[in-house]
Amino acid sequence: MHEPSRRQRRPRQSAASPPASDVGGMPPQMEFLMACTDGDVARLKEVVDSMDEDDRESLATVRMEGYGPLFEAASSGKIDLCKYLVEELGFDVNAETSCDSGMTPLFCAVLDGQEIIVKYFLDKGADPNKKDAAGFAPLHEAAKKGHVGIARLLLSKGASVDVSSSKGTPLHVAASNGKSSIVHILLELHANPNTMLRDCYTPLTAVLSASADKLNESECLKYVKLPVKV
Repeated sequence: MHEPSRRQRRPRQSAASPPASDVGGMPPQMEFLMACTDGDVARLKEVVDSMDEDDRESLATVRMEGYGPLFEAASSGKIDLCKYLVEELGFDVNAETSCDSGMTPLFCAVLDGQEIIVKYFLDKGADPNKKDAAGFAPLHEAAKKGHVGIARLLLSKGASVDVSSSKGTPLHVAASNGKSSIVHILLELHANPNTMLRDCYTPLTAVLSASADKLNESECLKYVKLPVKV
């Protein structure tokens, strides 16, 4: 699973950003991005209120290196900004990045462990099963990182417990990364412990093949080995 650069991104005008409407001043879209990056909702409202209708309609397409304001707000845990963008400006919680990652705002929030943001997006209709460009669902990422609360939220909102990927199901991912609490949750919800990925690669073999520095392998084995058919 790939991760986007987590370095601080400063807004820059791209092909997706409309040209300045006022000569000599900062383009309204740039002002908008600056306020979003700073998390300054009050300033953001001032900027939006000063825009004409055409400028406002273009805001959802503005990107910083492929990531729009809602993605950045999700990654950094800015719940008030997320609410303003979604509820006041109508930003789509299921939109994808314009770069190669194909991630949604929900995926970005899961990636950075922003549980409050994850819950908000799910309550607003974010699709818990929408995969990124590499074929991974948010639950795969939660399983990899050991985000227990986030995994429970995703599952409670309809995330598929056995969603597939090139690395297997979330159970494969949790087991191979030593995330015993996630393994336990997935098995409680009837994740299939016998799902075979390649060369007889099941969650049990994922535990056995995990690297030596995974401290919770024995704990994972306790949960995985009993349900596996022999």
